[in-house]
Order: sequence, then C-alpha cells, then structure tokens
Amino acid sequence: MNILRLLFLAGAIQGFFTFLALFSFGRTHKKANYYLSFTVLTLTINMITDFLFHGNEPFSYPSHSNLHSLLAFTYGPLIYLYVRDLTGFPSPGVRRILWYFSPFFIALVYMALCYYPRINRILYPYFFILEILAMLNVLCFIGFSIRYLFLHERAIESSYSNLEKVSLIWLRLIIYSMAIIISAAVVLYFYRPYFDVIWLLVAILIYIMSYFTIRRPGVLSGLLEGGKMGKYQKSSLSTEMLQRNKKAIERCMEEEKVYLDNEITLPVLAEKTSIPMHHLSQIINQVYGKNFYEFISHYRIMAAKEMMLSPEYDEQKIIDICFRVGFNTISAFNKSFKKITGLTPTEYRNRK
Repeated sequence: MNILRLLFLAGAIQGFFTFLALFSFGRTHKKANYYLSFTVLTLTINMITDFLFHGNEPFSYPSHSNLHSLLAFTYGPLIYLYVRDLTGFPSPGVRRILWYFSPFFIALVYMALCYYPRINRILYPYFFILEILAMLNVLCFIGFSIRYLFLHERAIESSYSNLEKVSLIWLRLIIYSMAIIISAAVVLYFYRPYFDVIWLLVAILIYIMSYFTIRRPGVLSGLLEGGKMGKYQKSSLSTEMLQRNKKAIERCMEEEKVYLDNEITLPVLAEKTSIPMHHLSQIINQVYGKNFYEFISHYRIMAAKEMMLSPEYDEQKIIDICFRVGFNTISAFNKSFKKITGLTPTEYRNRK
C-alpha cells in the first residue's frame, strides 16, 4: 500500500465522519446541512473507490472512473443548493431541483445503456465527452454559487455594522478551492499519469470542509430582506418625512453615539429612531450614499480620529481605540480607516 493510497483512505475516513457530523447538526439550517453532507458523502465515495481500485480496473464495465464521473454531476447542484439556502434565498421547487440534477439522470441512463455489449461498442468510445461535461457542469454551478455569495455580502453590509459573525468568507474559500480543483482536473484529464494529484487535493478539501463547517459562524435567517431594496421606486417616504427622519438619525448618532455599540444593526437603529426599517435603509443609501456598514464605519472612524488628535488619548494604543469606537477586529478598523482617510491609523497619528 503506497503513501498516496493511504492519503486517499485518510481523506475518505475524515469525509465519512464529517458527513455524520453535518447530518446530525443542530436545528438551524438543517436543509443546508443535508446538502453539504451529501456533497461530502459523494466525495467520500469517490475517495473510497479510488483507494480500493487504484491502479486497476476490477470490472469490465462500469469501471470506478465511471462512478467518479457519474457522482461528479451531483457536486455542482448540491453545493449550489447549500450556498443558496445558507445565504437566505428562497429554496427552489422540486421541479427546479430535478432540473438541476437532470445531467446526473442523463448520465445514469447513458451508463445503464452501456451494460449492453452492442450499445457499449457504440457509446463507450465517446465516454470522455461525458467526463469533460461532468467537470464543466460543476464549474457552472460554482459560478452560480459565487454570485449568491456576492449578493449575500452586499446584503449583510446593508444590515450589519460588524461583519465578522455573519460573513461567509470561509465558504467562499471552500467554493474557490473546489473551482481550482475542478479546473485542474480538466487540464490533467489530458495528462492521466498526473491525475492522482486531483484526488490528493480532494482529500485536502475534505479536511478544509471539516474544519470550517464544524466551527462555522451562525447565520441568521431572513438575512437578505434588508438587502433587496432596489431603487425604492415605490417608496412612500415624502421629502418632509425624509428630512425629519434624517434629523432623527443624526441626533441618534451624534448625541446618543449608538455607533459605539459593536452589535448595532439596521433593525436596532430603526427601533431607536422609530423609523421603519425600509425607510431607514432608503435614507442611508440615497441621502448619505452609503450602505449601513459604511455609514456606521464613517462615524466610528470620525470618533477614532478625534481620539487620536486629543492629548487625552496619547497613551492609548491604536487597538484600544479600535475597540472603543465599536470595531470588533483591528483588520476591519485598519481597512475602514485607510478607505476613509487615505492613511493607516499609525500614519494618521504620526502626522498630527
């Protein structure tokens, strides 16, 4: 047993335990967990078959490579449905889901027909086309998944002042890793002696998925409602009401300094100002030209600048000022500070 096969076995064992863990996860996002658990299961089955039959073909048909191609048609739809459910978008209907899996069923029929020797002689020479299509199918669904992740990012910036707990950067890493592996598989398909590298990468991907899915942050349901405001063409907000609400927002920000609360969200600010949430979002977007995250960050950075210019805070470290003004991480503080002032916090303090 060579080292490569041992790595395949290790990846398969880890994948099996990850499947069990995901399948028995908590009550929140149960449907999403099912989608991801079956994604891990299909990867695990392929890892096991590669471990058992690596370097030989025990069956005349179907070979284990054919099983790889068949299951590959499930990767894309499963990961796409997982991303869509986790980001708060409505689940598609049964007919739409069956449409997503239609290439898998077509491939299943193709392979069933190949059991007949006469048909096999006609169809099997073109099997490589099916293998290529399986990989391209995954890449298409990954593209759709990335689109939903970007929409999710825009949505949370419209409702949250700190993004660390609701960000899905970890999921983007998994999606990008899968895209790289599939792209490499398309290239190495024509260099078969090196194709085992793909399964080694799949084993690594399973470990990455295990790490992130077990310690992933909670994602609130209905998160996207605050991000689908469009251009407010049917808004009932009059000019007089807009000015009155604008004053209420500024009073709340400048006198009560609610931005110092690191857990401030759009619904909380709406409650404090007694402004309907969709009107509050409209004012922040149209009047201030910012989303909620940028709006709160602006006030926080202005407060940080005042502290840095005040002799009272000369002995305060920058990280202490970062937390005082409401940021949860120094990286988010540095990024926002540089974006607004054009300088890093250290550069700004040194120039005072």
